[in-house]
Amino acid sequence: MAIQICPVCSQETDPVMVHGHYQCSICGTNISPCCDGETCED
Repeated sequence: MAIQICPVCSQETDPVMVHGHYQCSICGTNISPCCDGETCED
């Protein structure tokens, strides 16, 4: 995932994958929920 601005701490972050979702590497807030509309393709 690309560098983005965290909506909570307003810092540039390189999101980290934790338990199926991305969280801010600075404050730890979930910034991309699990299964954010993604679907499995056969």
